[in-house]
Amino acid sequence: MKRVIKRLAAAGYCDGSGKPEPMFKHLQPPQSETNKEINYILRGLSEWWSIAGNRVRALARLSYILRESTAKVYAAKFGLRTAAAVFKIGSNDLSKPIGERTKSVIGVGETAVPKKNALTGLLYAKYNEIPRPKGSKMRPDWKPTYLGILEKSTDPDGLIRQLWEDGMRKINNPMTKLAKRLRQTIRTQGAPCIKCGTTSTKDPSYQDN
Repeated sequence: MKRVIKRLAAAGYCDGSGKPEPMFKHLQPPQSETNKEINYILRGLSEWWSIAGNRVRALARLSYILRESTAKVYAAKFGLRTAAAVFKIGSNDLSKPIGERTKSVIGVGETAVPKKNALTGLLYAKYNEIPRPKGSKMRPDWKPTYLGILEKSTDPDGLIRQLWEDGMRKINNPMTKLAKRLRQTIRTQGAPCIKCGTTSTKDPSYQDN
């Protein structure tokens, strides 16, 4: 979220804390084109958070920032004092025409001034419209390497030996670090090396890797 807020602030949609600011790049284009461009941003952010547990909360905040920013631009563009006045005319998703002149409202692909909600409104204006997380995109049968080792192991010595061999092959799994700690503990207690059986740390065959 911090990175997204930073990017939006750099683009002019908000300040560094996430407070919405008018993005005056949208001052000239018609309302329909501005709405579509904002939706393009929102769809990208929605896909970014598609499997995140906080997808709804994140999109709710970002949708608020972008809608408020857009409303402030429209307030300046159409001579209205506040964003609240813009929402009163254009509705919460800014889908109703705010300007009176056709060129201030209609963009590419639209041929007449819409009377009601014919304009493309901003996405996620209502909380219940925000998409929920899609869930994990991993294969249902996938499992990390170390978990497979745990399931196949029938004795602690065999598990430690397998983890040691994995460490030698530099397989990246969290149990490798655990194996190293176990080896260090075993060494301090005078236990035999799991590879060669010696109990002397001075023996060249004692493998502390």
